[in-house]
This record gives sequence, structure tokens and C-alpha cells, in this order.
Amino acid sequence: MPCLAFFTIAMHDESPDDDATPTAEGSVEVPYDQLAPETLRKVIEDLVTRDGTDYGDVERTLEQKAAALLKLLQRGEAKLVVDLATESIGLMTREDLAKNSAH
Repeated sequence: MPCLAFFTIAMHDESPDDDATPTAEGSVEVPYDQLAPETLRKVIEDLVTRDGTDYGDVERTLEQKAAALLKLLQRGEAKLVVDLATESIGLMTREDLAKNSAH
């Protein structure tokens, strides 16, 4: 599955609800605004601090990286997606989601 990043979190506190959208076999889009604020903050921080994440020549603070990702989520340019098989959550672009939905 194409994605920007994937990581594993405990899925017991927050689970996809009726607003969750199936995206591909074995994965579900989770609306970021359905997560508790603290959970969303932890998810975003984990995504932006993953090994291999490249932000170019300019080093940015954790807060700057988190704010940029939140803006992408708010604009709908990126979506949180749970892989049900691995119980991990990742970040996909809306273009990647459209490609996966077409298959």
C-alpha cells in the first residue's frame, strides 16, 4: 500500500467508528477529527519523527512538522489510514487513496 509513513499504535483507546471509510482491502480511513486531541497529537508526533522522514535542507522543529502535517489533514491532502492486518496507522495522500479505491 503506498503511504507516506506507517507506525504501530495501541488501537484500544481509539477505534474507527461509523465515520471510518473503507479504503482498500484490509485498511480503513480514520477521520483525524474523530480522534481525541491527545491521541491525534501522539499520532502526528510519531509520524513526523519516524526514521527516514526527510524535510529537505531546512531543519524544522517537532512543532513545525506537526503543524504542517495537521494542515495537510485539515485540507484533506493527507488521510490517516489503519491497516487492519498489522494494526498500524499510516498517512496516505488523497491521490494514493483514490488509486487504492479504484482497484
